Formats: sequence, C-alpha cells, structure tokens
Amino acid sequence: MGVAIIGGTGEEGFGLAVRLGRAGVEVVIGSRVHEKGEAAAQKARDIAGADAPIRGTSNDAATAGSDVVLVTVPFAGQAEIYRSIRDHVRPDAVVCDATSPLATAVGRPAWQVVTPWEGSAAEQAKAILPSGVRMVSG
Repeated sequence: MGVAIIGGTGEEGFGLAVRLGRAGVEVVIGSRVHEKGEAAAQKARDIAGADAPIRGTSNDAATAGSDVVLVTVPFAGQAEIYRSIRDHVRPDAVVCDATSPLATAVGRPAWQVVTPWEGSAAEQAKAILPSGVRMVSG
C-alpha cells in the first residue's frame, strides 16, 4: 500500500518522496489538485529514476490507499488539510505529522512559535482525525 505524502509538492514532502522512492518504497504524492500531484510525481521520478515507485494523485486518494500518511504542510494550512483527509484515513494507518507551529502563520518571525488551543500542532491534528488513528509527530 505504501506511503502517502500530503504536502508532497512542497520542498520537505518532495524531498522525502524522492528519497523514499529512490529506496524502492511505494510513494504517493498527494495534492489538493490531482494533476499537480501527478506533475510532482513525474518530477520526482526524473530525479529518483524512472523505475522509482512514485505516483501522484489527490490528497483524498493518496490517503485512502496508504498504510502510512506523512503530512508535511505549513501550520497555517494544517487544520484545513486534516479536515479534508479525515474521512479517507484508514483505521489501521499511521499518520506522521511534521508540522511546526511557527509564528509565520500569523505574520510573526519564523523563530517564534504559536501555541494552538489543543496544546501543539500534533494535538491539533489528532483532535481532527477520527479517534483510534495512530499518530507520530516530532
């Protein structure tokens, strides 16, 4: 089933897609727009090698078909992304969140952080996801 990367069109997610694909891990790059996910996957295969098992699709489809879901989006869009994928996360999936609540999301310097109501970016994500979904953050 492989690894979905939500935010795989951004720098962090794209870099992970290339490295995992190069290592032979089945990767699905998700995007809000299916065609953008496909374009990012083609670019990743161009770098990782034509045989790298990397494909692209929508966030929903990437999430629904994956055992592991890596979320690599900026804090400003984190809640919206989780609300859009929550009904597609498999009950046995592991969700890994790389979000840091940097203050740039509210127009402040990047070295400052904001504290979400839930306590952390990971707790915010967990509050949106269905109960029982396993989450890793760090």
